[in-house]
Amino acid sequence: MKQILLTGVNFQNQGAYMMLVAAADEIRRRNIGQPVIDIRWGSRVQKRSEGLGTLISIDELLAFRSLMADRLPFGLRSKLPFHTYKDIDGVVDASGFAFGDQWSHARLDARANRFRFFADRGVPVVILPQAFGPLHRTKSAAETVLGSSKLIYARDPESFAYLQELDSFSTANVKVSSDFTVTLKGRRPKAVPQDWGSSIVIVPNTNIVSRGDGGRYLDVLAKIIQDANSINRPVIGLVHDTGKDREIFSALAERGLSLSVIDGFDGLESKWILGSAKLVVSGRFHATVSALSQGVPTVIHGWSHKYEHLAKDFGVPELLASPYDLQETVTAVAIAESASDINERLLARKQVLAAGVVRMWDEVDETLRM
Repeated sequence: MKQILLTGVNFQNQGAYMMLVAAADEIRRRNIGQPVIDIRWGSRVQKRSEGLGTLISIDELLAFRSLMADRLPFGLRSKLPFHTYKDIDGVVDASGFAFGDQWSHARLDARANRFRFFADRGVPVVILPQAFGPLHRTKSAAETVLGSSKLIYARDPESFAYLQELDSFSTANVKVSSDFTVTLKGRRPKAVPQDWGSSIVIVPNTNIVSRGDGGRYLDVLAKIIQDANSINRPVIGLVHDTGKDREIFSALAERGLSLSVIDGFDGLESKWILGSAKLVVSGRFHATVSALSQGVPTVIHGWSHKYEHLAKDFGVPELLASPYDLQETVTAVAIAESASDINERLLARKQVLAAGVVRMWDEVDETLRM
């Protein structure tokens, strides 16, 4: 059986977790091979629960990759409870959004060089749909990724345009496909908050605070909560990512605002929760996908171009609002609550997007079997 290494995924960020589950499930369902992730990501129990193999490696040691296990004969390696680089038959990256100037502080060259390491050994590298750009300060890493990939998917036309600016761009291996988690089903959590069906769910994003006027963002969220509180409508804050998002709710609580805050749910449980809400206001990309793909009216707070194109993918550009603009958000909330056909429109668009995801996986399947 082929061993397919999944990169750019983890169990901490729930968007990354959802992409991990979606990719691993599809690789198994199509009998492409056994999905494998790096030993650094997730506990043994978490990997076992998702049916994942383990790659043991220390990238920084270069020649000592895989703790010297690569030098063992295949017969001995096959008996080890982990895989080495020599065992990998394909690489599938599900980073979501890694290559852009917003992440110029990250070790993008090291990540790109890992793709080149596999490509140089004849191992096919596939980049699943994700956002790219701008690429002014991260062009070198992006060129390496593009030159190392058999197949690479931009998640939107703007990301595709950024890739077109690279010297190694070719329409032979660069395509466009929307987010591939739209088809994932949510999982009902053991404990469900009370008054869920009538609640407004707020999913904040600490990136919005750090990349713009954090005070104005808090003002916008505070207005939503105040308006709901004035008519005794419950508001629930959902922490969809790291604990840092919870700090936003702490700041709102210091203003004397009333809302329940829940966290500790994985991405699939969060998707079920979001799908049961009446209205969502979200600054997290995959929380937004989870809500929209289940027909839930969602005000989209975006801090990069990927949110704008997500709104277009689902046919609801009117629900996109600047997280720093109070009037835009109030207007979007009013539209989301008053338009009677939004649920129907969202579910219809989901079917179109899901068909595109199937086509994308057909191409990935063919590439990994070469």
